Amino acid sequence: NIKTGDFTKVVDPEKHKPSNRFNDGKADPRGRFVCGSMYAAKPKKVGAANLYTFEGPETLTLRAEVGDVTTSNGLGWNAEGTLFYYIDSPTMTVRQFEYDVETGKLANGRDAIVIPKELGGAPDGLAIDTEGNLWVALFRGGKVTKWDPHTSELLAIIDVPCAQVTSCCFGGKNLDKLYITTAKGSSPEEVQANHNKSAGAVFVCVPGVTGVPQYEFAWRQPKSNL
Repeated sequence: NIKTGDFTKVVDPEKHKPSNRFNDGKADPRGRFVCGSMYAAKPKKVGAANLYTFEGPETLTLRAEVGDVTTSNGLGWNAEGTLFYYIDSPTMTVRQFEYDVETGKLANGRDAIVIPKELGGAPDGLAIDTEGNLWVALFRGGKVTKWDPHTSELLAIIDVPCAQVTSCCFGGKNLDKLYITTAKGSSPEEVQANHNKSAGAVFVCVPGVTGVPQYEFAWRQPKSNL
């Protein structure tokens, strides 16, 4: 409740997994909230997390089509809503799936992009422009990278003055600005290692393209039995 500040838990699909938490999520073209979990303890436990579609009370669907998940991260759809892109960070890949906007089902997954280790860091959040290219933040890599998902070609690099780049999104009146988020660190050791004064700031640049508009969550109440 934005007026009172009160919170109400609506669903907890992984209460049997105390080391898990939700991470990244976005609304799809039909207003479903697609969100993924991650195994937050160390060392990482491969395959302990999941991707879900949430529409409202009693409407949570496990998206098993993506396979085993460890750290669910960036996701998004192309302008037509026919392709879904998804990042499970430890895999160092961006996966592409055909997307059925009417059902939310995924099909024919493939590796669209494999992030070279020499770039540094791991893929985190992502954004998509109207030309169909992907903008991928590299956590601990200090940069945002632009890719053609159809050819897997690296098209551009935006250097960010701190290491822990978490995500990016298009904004502004014409969606022609790229906003980039960063983190200070989740532990004293990470904070010390990432002591740059800019760490934790939000940056903005003008990349020369416009972004795909984002969608709003459409809360769906359960059907009445009356």
